[in-house]
Amino acid sequence: AAFGNDTLLMYGGIDGDDNKKYLNELWRADLSGPTMYQMQPLDISPGISLLDNTVWQIGNLTRIVVDTTSPLISPDCADIRLVNSAGMVLDFWITPDLGGCKSATTEIFVKGATAEMSMFFWSPTAEDQDMGSSGPRTFSYFWGFEERVPISMPTPCGTLNPGGGFEPPPGLFQILGGGAAKEGSKALYVSTAAPRGELVFDISPKVKEAGSQNIYYLRAYFYDSGGYSQGGEHLMVVQDENCTNEIQVGIDSSASNSSNYYVARGTGTETFGFPTETFSTQKILRSRGWHLFEIYDDGNGAQLSLDGGTIVLIRNGTVISFTPHHITFRVGQSIPNRLPALWDGLAFSTGVIIGRGEAATSSAGRTVMWASKGRWLLINPLLEGRPPPARQAHTVTANNNGTMVLLAGERSGFAFNDIWEYQLPVREELDDGMDMERDGPRDLFGRWSWGSPSRLPTRLPPSRFDHISVSYEGRLYLQGGRNATGGNALSDLWMYDPEAEEWYDLSIINSLSTAQLPGVWGHSAIVFEGQIIIFGGYNTVTNACTNKVYRYSFETGILEEWAAGSSVLPKARYGHSAVVYDGKMNILGGASENYENFESWWQYNLSTKVWNLVTGSDTSSDSGRYFHSASLVGDFMVMFGGQGGGIFSDEFIAFPLFNV
Repeated sequence: AAFGNDTLLMYGGIDGDDNKKYLNELWRADLSGPTMYQMQPLDISPGISLLDNTVWQIGNLTRIVVDTTSPLISPDCADIRLVNSAGMVLDFWITPDLGGCKSATTEIFVKGATAEMSMFFWSPTAEDQDMGSSGPRTFSYFWGFEERVPISMPTPCGTLNPGGGFEPPPGLFQILGGGAAKEGSKALYVSTAAPRGELVFDISPKVKEAGSQNIYYLRAYFYDSGGYSQGGEHLMVVQDENCTNEIQVGIDSSASNSSNYYVARGTGTETFGFPTETFSTQKILRSRGWHLFEIYDDGNGAQLSLDGGTIVLIRNGTVISFTPHHITFRVGQSIPNRLPALWDGLAFSTGVIIGRGEAATSSAGRTVMWASKGRWLLINPLLEGRPPPARQAHTVTANNNGTMVLLAGERSGFAFNDIWEYQLPVREELDDGMDMERDGPRDLFGRWSWGSPSRLPTRLPPSRFDHISVSYEGRLYLQGGRNATGGNALSDLWMYDPEAEEWYDLSIINSLSTAQLPGVWGHSAIVFEGQIIIFGGYNTVTNACTNKVYRYSFETGILEEWAAGSSVLPKARYGHSAVVYDGKMNILGGASENYENFESWWQYNLSTKVWNLVTGSDTSSDSGRYFHSASLVGDFMVMFGGQGGGIFSDEFIAFPLFNV
C-alpha cells in the first residue's frame, strides 16, 4: 500500500478466501470520508425475553445492555455506531433507563442485531452525525415530542377530542420540581381543562404495511404528578380498528384517594394489578415521577409491563391478542381538573421479537479506520489500459512527483523485476464533482504505465520479491529480498531514476562503511533525515531472523549498524511493517523463523536508539499479523490485511501515533 495525494492505494496480494488467488486489483480508500474510531467487539449473550424469561430470539429489534463508561466515548454517546457481523451499520436508540449514556448498564434497542457485533466510538471528526442514537430510525413510530406532531384523528369509534398544549406551562414545572422530559429536552403535556382530555396516535399505516399482524411492541414514559384522583383514571388505551378490542392502563377505581394502584384491563376482563394478576399487597402503588409502560405481543397474547413488573391479560381463559390500530392517551375521564399528565418517548414497532441480553466485550478494543458508508473503491474496471500482472510480495512506493511505483514481486514461483508507475489522481479533482463519462476514467482515477527502461537493459536488477523500496528526492531505492531460484536472500542496493529511466547499482558502498548490506528478505525500511533505516528480516544463510538496525546515507553512501541504546529489544522478525513519525520508527507485527506471530507494536527512537514496547507482546498469538501493509496517514499508522494464525485478514486498523 502507498499513501499520496490524500489517497491510500492498495495493489495486488493473495486472496485468502479464493484458493490463494494472486490479485492484480487496485483499490482506493477515500480518506476524505473514513474516520478513526475505537472498535470494541461485542458478544451478545442470551438474554431474558419479556414473554417467559427464558426465550432468546434475535429478530428485527433487540434490546441489549452495554458498558459505555469508556472515557473515549463522548458524554452524550453521539459518536457510538453499532455494526453487525455482516458489516451493516445498524439503527439504534439509547434509552434513558438503567443509567442511560456513560453507564456500565446502558440499555440500547438495536435494529438488525446479530450475536456478534462491534461498537465503534471515539471519532475526532465524528462523521455521519445522523447515524447515532435515533428513536425514529429504530422504531416503526417514535414520538419524542421535541417537535409538533399530528396527534388527533377521527376513528371508527367516533371523533376524539384533542388534548391540550404541546409544552408544559410554567406552573407545571413547579409541580415537577424542574425538568419536564424523560427523553430529549421536551415532553408532551396532556391538559385536563377540557371535559375529557385525549390525544390519539394513528399507527395503522405501519401495522398494515407489516401485514396487520398482532405482533408488536409499544412503550411510553408517563409522569405521575401525584395529584388527587378519585380512581378510575384511564392513562393509555390501545384499540383495534373497530374499537371492539382494547387494552387499558390506568389507576385502580376501587381506591378513593391519591394512594391507589396502577392497573390494567382488556375489554370484558377483570382488572389486574401490577405486577400480579390478583389484587394483593404486591401491587404497584402510585408514586410521583416517571414510569415506563410497555405492551408486547408476539402473536401468542399480549403482556404488559410497568416499571419491570409484568402481567398477562386473559379473557375467558384466552390471552388477549389483536391487531392494534391507534393509541389514545386519556386524562380526566369526563371529570374536569383531575390528574394532569406528561408523556415522553412513545415508541411502537411491528413484527418484532424483543430480548434483553448482556453485550460482553469479546476482546480488547483497538483503534481502527472505519467508514460507516464504506469507501473502498475497486479502481481496475474504471481504468483504461492494462494493469500490471497479478502478484504478491512486491512493493509500492509513493514518489514525490505524484506517482505510485510498483517494483518486482512474485507469482507462482516466478519473480519479476519490472517497474510500473501509477499516476495518482489529484484530491481536488475527486472532490470537484467530476463525471466519469464526461471527463474520462483516467483523469478521475489515475492511470498505469509500464516503466521498463530500454537504454541500458543490462543494468536491470535481478528479479526478486519480499524486498524493500523507498523514495527519496524523486528517485527510488531497492534493496534485498529473495530470488525465485532457491529463495536465496539478496544483499544488493539499486537506485532508479525515473527521468533518465535508468537503474544504477549502488551495492559497492563507501569504504568508510562499518557494515555490509544485509542479505535478508521480509525486512522493513523507512527514510529519515537523508538516510534509509533498515530493520529485521530473514537471513537464508543462518536460517534465522534478525533484529538489527542499519542506516545508509544517501549523500555519503556510508552504511553502518546501529547498536541499540538499551538492553530492551524486540524479538528478531520478518514480515513486519514500519512507518516513521515524530523521530520514531514504528514496527508493527511480524513473525519469527519458528512461525511465531507477533501482535506487538515497538517504537525505536532515532535519536537515542532506544526501543520501547508500545502495546502487545512478542509472545506468539493468533491475533498477531505479518506480511500486512502499513502506511503513514496523517497522525495514524494504518494497517491492512496480512495473515496470522493461519487466517488471512481484511481488517483496516489505524494506530494513533500522537502522544505515544
